[in-house]
Amino acid sequence: MEGPEADLNDTIKHPAGLLVHSVATLLAFQERFPGFHPAFVAGHSMGELSALVACGALPYERALRLRGGAVS
Repeated sequence: MEGPEADLNDTIKHPAGLLVHSVATLLAFQERFPGFHPAFVAGHSMGELSALVACGALPYERALRLRGGAVS
C-alpha cells in the first residue's frame, strides 16, 4: 500500500496486491457478518482468482502462487 508509484503499479506486483486486498476485504466483511458466504461469485481478469478464493474453490496460498506473489 506504500511505496513509489512505479513499484505499486508494476505488472508483476499489481495482481498479487489486488488479490490480497480483495481477500482481506472479504475476510473483514465476514468478520462483521459471521456465517456470510457468497451465493455466487464472478471475476474477470485479475478478479477471477479472488472470486475462486471467495467461494472456496481455490486456497488463498495457491492463488498467490498463480499470481506470482510470495507465500511465506
